[in-house]
Amino acid sequence: MFGALKDLWASERGIVAIALIGAATVLAGMSVISADQWLDYSKWIFVTYVAGKTVTTAAATIGANTREGQTNMIDGLFGMLKTYMEHRPVHPPPAPPAPVTVPPTPPPVTPLS
Repeated sequence: MFGALKDLWASERGIVAIALIGAATVLAGMSVISADQWLDYSKWIFVTYVAGKTVTTAAATIGANTREGQTNMIDGLFGMLKTYMEHRPVHPPPAPPAPVTVPPTPPPVTPLS
């Protein structure tokens, strides 16, 4: 448990999360926000912190597991996309629409006198 707290204080992301939760606590203490809003803010801040840490850890793991001659997941996806774009079926463009003919306007009718 203390290792997790040490990691929290050692990272910029953790310090920002603690500062934001502290700011929300001060706002709740000053009755600017309600206790329910404080709970929602704190949950979203924590979820954002955990998601960012997870993505960072996953990216570092993918990068560390990449050896010479192997590709990581992103390079593999771009390679598949490039292969598809090179070998995709090319459909001919649609034929242009037929010209529209407009009938001539009839001459105006003059009343008989």
